Amino acid sequence: MKIDYSKLIFRKLKPEDLPQVKEISKDIWDGQDYIPKVFHAWLKDPDGYTYGIFLPKYSESKESIIELIAIGRVKFLSEKNAWMEGGRVKKSYQQMGIGKILTEHAIQIAINRGCKIIQYATYSENVGSIALASRYGFTTKNTMIFLNAEVSKLKLDDVEINENISELTPDEAFKFVSSKLEEKPDDINTGFSYFPNSLQFFQKIGKDFQWYSSDHAFLRVETCNSSEFHEGPQKSHIWCTLYGKPKNAYDLLITYIKCYHSSPNTEIDYVIVFIPKEIARYFLQLGFKYDEDRETGVLLFEKKIE
Repeated sequence: MKIDYSKLIFRKLKPEDLPQVKEISKDIWDGQDYIPKVFHAWLKDPDGYTYGIFLPKYSESKESIIELIAIGRVKFLSEKNAWMEGGRVKKSYQQMGIGKILTEHAIQIAINRGCKIIQYATYSENVGSIALASRYGFTTKNTMIFLNAEVSKLKLDDVEINENISELTPDEAFKFVSSKLEEKPDDINTGFSYFPNSLQFFQKIGKDFQWYSSDHAFLRVETCNSSEFHEGPQKSHIWCTLYGKPKNAYDLLITYIKCYHSSPNTEIDYVIVFIPKEIARYFLQLGFKYDEDRETGVLLFEKKIE
């Protein structure tokens, strides 16, 4: 198939585009793509721009139709910070340069808005997305390993409960990260995305999560009800981000699992943790495993606009 690139149409997506969005998503992650679930919330978001690339073509009845072949979104975190996400190319149009065009369009949207920093995150095994980062001048800013476990298979009995655990507001969470962590991250991981480590972003984005601290460790907890705007865990699953000293970090997580969510109404069956590589071995000893039995993670890419 050859594409006449001069005929491509770029526009903001509308609610009536959902069927075609689903058609693209059905081939993503074995049909488990999250985009259809957040699509309407994205369209209503005043800080986001969700767009599509369309291609005019003729149907079997010779009637002209407009086919959606790719989608993407730019989230404006602030006047200077843009976040790219949700990039998808229809299966029948992959390996034809559409991913490059999709990325170029997203970058231009951010530049036109006056943004000076553009970021996005991707799975460490996503070769295509990583190649696009290199092509368009993005640099790797952060990497978080992710591990998963069924709670019933964790070695919880060997870990003592830490009584010194505190639930934090977003403001308190920022203060803890700023004053108590020995190594302060520039960006806070929220699973398959990040936000800049500043009070402004904790107040804006942090309300979607639960925050906890204990000694020299810091925990972000995300449940299936955390937000309608991004990918998240299933029911009875939680996604967690941990920073801090290794022993304190896993004590904090296990204390949370054993004490904070032990009632029948809030039981946790499955946990995914996003952690710095240097503390991964402590969680492997508890029964956590790498995705697909090999070291994988989430890469944060950043491009600065001069």
